[in-house]
Amino acid sequence: SLIYLTINIHDITHWYYSAINDEYAFYYFAKSIAQGSSVNIFSQDGVYQIIPVLSSFYQGTMMKILGVDNFGWKVSIILLVAISLIPFYLMIKSRFNQLVASSAIITLAFAHYLWAYSHTGYSNIESVAISIFSFYFFIKGFYEKRHKSSIAKNAGFATGTDRRYNEDTRGANIPPRGVGPALT
Repeated sequence: SLIYLTINIHDITHWYYSAINDEYAFYYFAKSIAQGSSVNIFSQDGVYQIIPVLSSFYQGTMMKILGVDNFGWKVSIILLVAISLIPFYLMIKSRFNQLVASSAIITLAFAHYLWAYSHTGYSNIESVAISIFSFYFFIKGFYEKRHKSSIAKNAGFATGTDRRYNEDTRGANIPPRGVGPALT
């Protein structure tokens, strides 16, 4: 996680990554939230009326901590991915072993998809972090035999089916019947 964070931050403010396509809309919406705009975090009418406001709210909140500028905006996404690598490693290690978990985390941390979107500041890679957390809680709850495991399993399922994107795909990410038993 620390290596991913360090490597991706070192050139984040370089002019080459200063603006790519339509990211101004994402940046300015998060910046307005960081500067105190009142928003409904549960609304799906964020940037371009399709990106959830909660996504920009997270970035705006992180910008308050990291700086209300391009650096704070882009690092908010990098930080989210870096933090999500920890439960990814723990999840894989719990089902396999340390070697497999180490190989898996290296593969994910150096995936081109993550690196490309880490430099844009878009919220596209938030879904990777949300998926990792949901799988982590689901797997943790599925294989533990304690009362708290059902809470973890349900939290993982609910997180993984959050209907995150636009109206055309809402509900499309609900797992089909039989997915749970296939994991045993």
